[in-house]
Amino acid sequence: MKIVISAFSCGPGRGSEPGMGWNWVQQISREHEVWLITSDEFRQQLERQIPANVHATYIPSYQFWERLKLGVPGLDWLYYYWWQWKVWLVGRKLQAEVGFDLAHHVTLGTWRAPSFLCLLPVPMIWGPVGGGETLPLGLRGELGWRGQVFEGLRQLANLVSRWDPFVRMTMRRAAAIIAANRETGKFIPLACRPKVRTMLGIGMSAWEKGDEDAVGGKPEGFIILFVGLLEPRKGGALALKAMGRVAQSRPEATLVIIGRGAEEERLGALARELGIADRVRFLGGMSRQQVLNWMRAGDALLHPSLRDSGGTVLLEAMGHGKPVVCLDLGGPGEIVDDQCGFKVTPGNPAQVVADLAAALEKLASSPALCQAMGEAGRQRVRTHFDWDKRGETMREIYRQVVSRGIARSKKSAGLPALPNPKK
Repeated sequence: MKIVISAFSCGPGRGSEPGMGWNWVQQISREHEVWLITSDEFRQQLERQIPANVHATYIPSYQFWERLKLGVPGLDWLYYYWWQWKVWLVGRKLQAEVGFDLAHHVTLGTWRAPSFLCLLPVPMIWGPVGGGETLPLGLRGELGWRGQVFEGLRQLANLVSRWDPFVRMTMRRAAAIIAANRETGKFIPLACRPKVRTMLGIGMSAWEKGDEDAVGGKPEGFIILFVGLLEPRKGGALALKAMGRVAQSRPEATLVIIGRGAEEERLGALARELGIADRVRFLGGMSRQQVLNWMRAGDALLHPSLRDSGGTVLLEAMGHGKPVVCLDLGGPGEIVDDQCGFKVTPGNPAQVVADLAAALEKLASSPALCQAMGEAGRQRVRTHFDWDKRGETMREIYRQVVSRGIARSKKSAGLPALPNPKK
């Protein structure tokens, strides 16, 4: 088939949105010819690695827009809508030249981000999209005032987006909507729910491995990793408070924090206040390969994120055979099961901190449990989250959507519909 893909963010060898866009393009191009519409942010890397049957068109990136708007805040979404208008112009031109069988919006992977590909005269798949996760009320005090303001604004954005005519148009015209988790699926209007399928938009490839020798070999003691942007919703304060309890009973434990962000100063002050500054290492930002090296060298991943659509870092840890301690929320709640880690029920801060600490203490006191959970996590990634398997699932969705379109066309033309293989 001939597929047009809209990937606002798409970059090889990266995590988060760029990595998701790139991996979906790779998987889809295994069986189909792809016309990719993306920004020029990662153009050089893409042109070095892009498959021969992927034809890329680049639209000026956000950095270009930043220069145009001269740092005026709050115009990010205006840029995104401008970008989608450009996607429609490019897609319309390509449709006349190529004649696509299917359109697919991959990134941005949030339900608040509409796709103007839905205006093309072909079936469109929207997603996987997340963004419907809500932060537990009882834990909002852990965010700090800036984090609470941000979450309030995000709730307002979700409310407004429900009535955004372009979002509603995308939902209505999409042939299939793929929700990254059940919470996001609930944001889809009832009339469109029959088109919804739940599937995380992230995955892990077998070759994505680290080298513990790159960090000086296996560090001494029990190494707890915290990896991610240092922003309020990632739960850094909860991680430090849990480490404060663990430090009292497990003197060999060290918390290694990888990432940068607005919370860095506040978290550093909290570590000093808790008296564990000597038990916490802030390593700052790292490349993805450096992160993978630490995944191999560490012993467990602590990921108390309060709101997360996916959680690529969990797959990276599990792929390296490390147990995970997280909250039973959003993407992490669906990625981790009881065999490969501990999922803490979100309640009040004291209960959450106590449960996170108890889980870490169990792992620190039992190398056999660490090994068993790590191996279960590795197997779970292979079975459910390997990129090749996710690609097979998406290609099957393609076949179903196109078959339904052919069946509808034949029915409207008075021709016999395709047989249903399930009957």
